Amino acid sequence: MTSSQVDFSSKNLDDVEAEMRRLRLELKQTMDMYSTACKEALTAKQKVLVAKMNWGQV
Repeated sequence: MTSSQVDFSSKNLDDVEAEMRRLRLELKQTMDMYSTACKEALTAKQKVLVAKMNWGQV
């Protein structure tokens, strides 16, 4: 292996590691958004149930 091949491989590894960090962060943000959406949906469902009970529909 020549010196330039080692440098190229090292750069590729750095690029892959940087991309992995970026993807992990993106996945965490997406999972956080999903969790928030689920909580909001549950809250909305509970509000609907309360409204129905107040109107005597349940």
